[in-house]
Amino acid sequence: MARIPLSDQPDDARLWVFAARDDLSPEAVDLLAGSVDEFLDGWAANDAPRLDADDDGFADTPGPLLFDEIIDAVDVAVREPVLGAAIDAGVERRGIDAASHIDKDLRSLLGQPVEGEFNLDYCGAGDLDACRTSLWAAIDGAVAAIAAERGGELESWLPPGQRSTFAPGLIEDDFRSTNRPTFQQVIEFAPM
Repeated sequence: MARIPLSDQPDDARLWVFAARDDLSPEAVDLLAGSVDEFLDGWAANDAPRLDADDDGFADTPGPLLFDEIIDAVDVAVREPVLGAAIDAGVERRGIDAASHIDKDLRSLLGQPVEGEFNLDYCGAGDLDACRTSLWAAIDGAVAAIAAERGGELESWLPPGQRSTFAPGLIEDDFRSTNRPTFQQVIEFAPM
């Protein structure tokens, strides 16, 4: 994974400093990021579960934490070359979610068919090599931040399990959340 020396960074570049429980060298971060990449491939192939099946209060895999942290970092890396000032100002995206924006922009950049193509190229401002570098830097940064907080053992990075409740508080109990498809069958209960 590409590393850009601090001396090669622009004057307005941001630097985050993390206090790590483990002293992770750049090589260790690369190795860990490779493990994360391999893990996420397997997690996605297994339908990306976000379950707490054993009801111990934690997700059964680190997948949800990894995906959520990495997708946020990748989202910023994709949009930043074009929308950096708006991101810095806290302007929120409207009309399209992060995953859809990333997918559409990267497919356009790779020359794949896209319905309703954007007017602008976002990732790398349209430069494939710059895009690739920024994406790997975002992934490395997200993995390093998680490792700084949680240590270098990928298997221990279990996020809290997701719980669902009844709204608006009709029933006090909560229950484990499950993966749900985009379109769900709705069952209606009504007196007969």
